[in-house]
Amino acid sequence: MRNKNSLCAVLKFLGLYCSIFLLCLVDVPIGVLGDDVVANDIQDTHETEKADFIIDSGYETPLDKKSDMLNLLNEKNAALSALESSINSLQDELKDKVERLATAEEEIRKLSEKVTELNSKAEEASLHISQLERERTETRDAAAEILRLKEKVDDLEAKLTEATKERGNLEQEKEAQKAAWEEEKQSFQARVTVLEDEMKENSSSLKNLEAEYAQNLIAEKEKTDSMTSQTEKEAAEAAKRIQSLEAELIKAHSEAATARQSLEEQLKTKQKEVTDTKAKLRRTVKTKYSFRTLSSDFVAWFNKKWERL
Repeated sequence: MRNKNSLCAVLKFLGLYCSIFLLCLVDVPIGVLGDDVVANDIQDTHETEKADFIIDSGYETPLDKKSDMLNLLNEKNAALSALESSINSLQDELKDKVERLATAEEEIRKLSEKVTELNSKAEEASLHISQLERERTETRDAAAEILRLKEKVDDLEAKLTEATKERGNLEQEKEAQKAAWEEEKQSFQARVTVLEDEMKENSSSLKNLEAEYAQNLIAEKEKTDSMTSQTEKEAAEAAKRIQSLEAELIKAHSEAATARQSLEEQLKTKQKEVTDTKAKLRRTVKTKYSFRTLSSDFVAWFNKKWERL
């Protein structure tokens, strides 16, 4: 309402000055109308308008009002400039924060890609560990096979020992038979000597004794040849059997040593691979945990900053 009254007073004041300006342009002599009358009317009108202006606006003169309005306008312009400066500062800060937000989102995306890559690597490592476990099971089976071969070798060694013992027994039996033959031969020769002495004494029975001696000699020789042939045959069979067992034992020893060396090398290689894979998996899991912790800390910090905004 006050602004409306001030506007009306300003319009009246401008109307008065316009009237005076028009009168000057028309060039009407003031004396025609009467100097006193015109001066009085002008003075009354000015006083009336001044009183109305003072009542409506609260200012003594329009210049005071204009000065006050200019001061107010300057204050408002200063406040507006400060507000614009604050708005520009806030816009710059908002732009900076938006850029930082975009950078943070890009970093989060990169971290997510790295986490995904680490997860895939962890899955590959898990599959590799599973494969190593299977190979370890196969190695354990191979070790069991080595133990079985070792037991077989021990069995063959026991058989070889038994065969050697049997060969020694055969040799001892052969020596005993040979000694018995020698004793029997000596006894027979003694009998021949006795018979020869008797033959000398009793020439009549010499032919009978010679025939008996020849028969006994032939029989003993056949018996000796038969026993010798049988013993030699058994000894040859035993020697062949011993040679076969020795060859089989040597072959089994060689196969067992080769298999054992190969499996030990494979076992060492697999154990090294398992150790390296476990160490790599530990580093991968540790790195994955670090990235997760970094991501969670960054998200918490960003949410806090955003709430402040």
